[in-house]
Amino acid sequence: MNARARSDLRGREILAGSSPLLAIRYQIVVVFMQAAATAIGSLLFVRLAAGRYLTAAHQLRRYLL
Repeated sequence: MNARARSDLRGREILAGSSPLLAIRYQIVVVFMQAAATAIGSLLFVRLAAGRYLTAAHQLRRYLL
C-alpha cells in the first residue's frame, strides 16, 4: 500500500464500524482543536508583532511613521 492510500485510510479506519454519533463527536473535537490552534497562533502573532512595532507606552515606533 502506498503512502497516499495509507493517508486516505487514516480517518476512516479509526471509525470503521463505529456508531455515527461517535464519528460526530470526533468531528466536533477536531473542529474545536482547529479553532483553538487558530486562536493560539493569532494571539502569539499579535503578541510578537506588538513587541516589535509598539513602544513600552504602546505607541507606534518612530521608524514606522
